[in-house]
Amino acid sequence: MIRQAKKSNTPIEAETFDVVLSASLINISSDSTGNVREMFRVCKHGGWVTLLFPVHGFTDIDLNRCITMLGISGFSETALTTWHKAAPKMSVDVVKTLLTIAGFYLHEVKLYLNRMITSVSAY
Repeated sequence: MIRQAKKSNTPIEAETFDVVLSASLINISSDSTGNVREMFRVCKHGGWVTLLFPVHGFTDIDLNRCITMLGISGFSETALTTWHKAAPKMSVDVVKTLLTIAGFYLHEVKLYLNRMITSVSAY
């Protein structure tokens, strides 16, 4: 893939990082496509990107089941519940499409916290 010079959204030189990790950012961005393209720009050729985000379709019932299974209580329960209710959710297919359009090759999808959170990795 040829990396075209594009207007930079960040003051970081192209192909700077071996790994780019985005944790619960892509789902709150007003320009998801632009942000993933920027990740591609700053990631070294052959480098890796992993996007971590809350999964579309995760319900309050799923949250309660997760809290019970993990034995979460107190501040951790409150923080997880608040995050679940406030954070915009995304579908795995949308994230995979964003990565592919930006020029990445998909590697794997992993699910965490009783399928509440997903990571999609690509290179």
